[in-house]
Amino acid sequence: MKNLRSIIEKNLGKEFVVMTHNKDEYEAFRDIVLDMGFDYVIKTCDSDKEAMDSIAEECNYVGGWRVSKSRGIAFNESQSHWEEYYKDILEVREDGKLHFTDE
Repeated sequence: MKNLRSIIEKNLGKEFVVMTHNKDEYEAFRDIVLDMGFDYVIKTCDSDKEAMDSIAEECNYVGGWRVSKSRGIAFNESQSHWEEYYKDILEVREDGKLHFTDE
């Protein structure tokens, strides 16, 4: 997941979406963004980690996470939801490779 961290670092001024498909992908993503100082938008628990874990678990770790340094991290389980607002969607594939959709 070094590639994911590198992509996020290179795009700190942009907003984009990272799609995760399982618990391992989600946890790698979560650890990176929290380590980089991003905030989770919805404060439903004592910590951002707990809030993110709660919604991710509820959706079986499948969904899209908007990454924005100015607006924080937001979640929606529907990729089509994010496609309405963003053309830049980064998908973590099952083989661990990253696929960037910019169509």
